[in-house]
Amino acid sequence: SPTNAARYQPFVNLLIKLDLNKAAEVYFGFYPKFQAAYANIGYPDQQFNQRFIQVLDLLIKTPKGSDLMPVEMMKVEGPYQFVQPWSHFQFQKSTYEQLPIGQKIMLRLGPKNEAVVKARVKEFRTLINRPIPQ
Repeated sequence: SPTNAARYQPFVNLLIKLDLNKAAEVYFGFYPKFQAAYANIGYPDQQFNQRFIQVLDLLIKTPKGSDLMPVEMMKVEGPYQFVQPWSHFQFQKSTYEQLPIGQKIMLRLGPKNEAVVKARVKEFRTLINRPIPQ
């Protein structure tokens, strides 16, 4: 349904209102705990912040529907069609379903919300893409 994106609106509104500078301060304040947890799950020689930046980049680079279709099908872009083979919905087109979960969520936000979220994620990425304070 074209109104599907409305269910994400409260979260997008929260993200719009969020003070990203303060969010970055909180992130760096908790960073030692994030790093310790990351080491405990099997990545003791890697930096959590580097992985987090990679995830943010993945979200920012979520392709638009037209990037995933042959040229002759581009006019079919959104709303995306879903099927429900079991209790969870999935994208009907395998090109969408094969995307990482974060990118699938970005598509489900709807084009307007997706643009807002990508812009805020880019801003936050800029704030945390620096050496970690000790």
